[in-house]
Amino acid sequence: MADFWTFGTIIYEMLYGAPPFYLKNRQKMFKDIVFKPLEFPSSKNVSEACKNILKGLLDKNPKDRLGCRGWK
Repeated sequence: MADFWTFGTIIYEMLYGAPPFYLKNRQKMFKDIVFKPLEFPSSKNVSEACKNILKGLLDKNPKDRLGCRGWK
């Protein structure tokens, strides 16, 4: 399940130039990873299909994450 999350973060970073939820304050960053909704910077022109894949890969709930659905 973590591999799909990691794959999503790599794609996000390649598209946007920084990982999702990145902050210099590591404690706040870890809190944001758990609680903050995924956001997409408007400065980049990324298709809705790509955003939907990222939303699936970066789903907070591992059981709902793209690639993990149906796993126990």
